Amino acid sequence: MRKKRVVMISLAAALTLSIGGIAYAASTAGTAEDPLVTKSYIDSAMEEMREYIDSKVSSGGAPSPSTDGFEVLELEEGDTLLLGGGSTLILRTGDAKIIASENGGISDTTDGVDLQTDEDVPADHMLIIPRSDGRGIVCTTKVYAMVNGTYEIQ
Repeated sequence: MRKKRVVMISLAAALTLSIGGIAYAASTAGTAEDPLVTKSYIDSAMEEMREYIDSKVSSGGAPSPSTDGFEVLELEEGDTLLLGGGSTLILRTGDAKIIASENGGISDTTDGVDLQTDEDVPADHMLIIPRSDGRGIVCTTKVYAMVNGTYEIQ
């Protein structure tokens, strides 16, 4: 009987010490003395990310929009305006139709829709061309448009 009592007391003491140790470890993890992630690790990861982004931008990412702002274009009926990736377009006057690509249409950020081939170009809407893959507009009347970025008139 005495042996059984000693075993029970020993088990109770071991359990109490285990629970106390776990509670102590949980209360000190992630403090200034024992951080979960070190500052030097974060600084290193940020530097790697910065180098990766810089390499992508310098290796031919999207063309930079003009720093001079928008350029006003006067286009005739039948002209095709093809825009580079990242370019923006605002139709001021006239009528035109969208030229989409197999990768998708042109983003109308004013209405939040994707314009597809042969849809009318809405006047005074901000349109963004996501890629240089043949997207643009074809003029059905004389058109005045504002363009920021790269373009080609055909």
